[in-house]
Amino acid sequence: MLTKHLSVTYAIIWTLAIAHMMGAVICLSGSRLFAKLATVRVGLLLPLILAILFLGAFNASMSWGDICSLVLSGAFGWIMKRLDWPRPPLILGLVLGSMCERYYFISTEVYGTGFFTRPVVLIVLLAALWVVIGPAVRRGYRRLKHRNAADVLPRTKARWAVRRFDHRSLFAFVMMLIPAAAIWSARDWNFGARLMPMTAASAALLFCALAFLRQLVTIEGGAVAAEASDAHAHELPQHAEPIPAHLVRSRGLRFFLWIAGALALGYGIGLIPALFVLMLLLARFEFGERWRTSVLLSVLMTVALWVIFDRIFAITWSPSILGNVVPALRDATGGLL
Repeated sequence: MLTKHLSVTYAIIWTLAIAHMMGAVICLSGSRLFAKLATVRVGLLLPLILAILFLGAFNASMSWGDICSLVLSGAFGWIMKRLDWPRPPLILGLVLGSMCERYYFISTEVYGTGFFTRPVVLIVLLAALWVVIGPAVRRGYRRLKHRNAADVLPRTKARWAVRRFDHRSLFAFVMMLIPAAAIWSARDWNFGARLMPMTAASAALLFCALAFLRQLVTIEGGAVAAEASDAHAHELPQHAEPIPAHLVRSRGLRFFLWIAGALALGYGIGLIPALFVLMLLLARFEFGERWRTSVLLSVLMTVALWVIFDRIFAITWSPSILGNVVPALRDATGGLL
């Protein structure tokens, strides 16, 4: 490519560069239009998004396992959100994990343990360490800064206390067991294979153990507890009223029951017909849209998805129970059932 076909190589590079510039121009020029999506009623937008997510996951390997992984990942992310665990680091790890493992192995093979003493590596490691401990340092600085201002308030003697083992502590304990199990399973692998898993799992185990201890142990009394509670007061606007926890849990459970029903129906009658039923019932009964709007939305979106994924992408649909029972019906629908 760099000797006999250099012109093709440059054509690929320039095509990618121009495509990125054109994409940036289109996104910037259409930002006002894209922002208006936020004004669309959730009863119209959410069923469409769910249908696209289902088909996008299925398109990866034409397997129901990908859709199940999508639903389980969504449930796991919802639990993390409810328990105030950050989701972006997990996403970054899943996306960049294989790349980091590959280049981490190459670097250690070339430089050995001296790789960690190189200036650029040290700078990157220190920057990553600051990202981790920086928020704690800033919180400590704010507490020290406002300590004199808190002197006007009545103080009580601060003491360590052990919290009751609740669902937050249980989740932190489970998260701590996951990297521990990874370390145990990789203990007999060869050096190259266990290098990245051991490094990542050891760091994850350390931070999960710290999170577990934070859930179990707290400081009661004194100005520190008051300042800690004040530090979180800015997270919600003053006029916002928190949604009751039981209402959040009931909505989340109902939402995932809809998803589970769609999966079961898709396994029974096929994915495209199941998505039509999901969009129709979700828009009508969950969000209270009118029958005419729900039917029109579901029909138009189902036709669009069928054209894109069946006619254009030519997806091979997994056979459903109904299609296995009535093969003629599957043939009549072009393999959708």
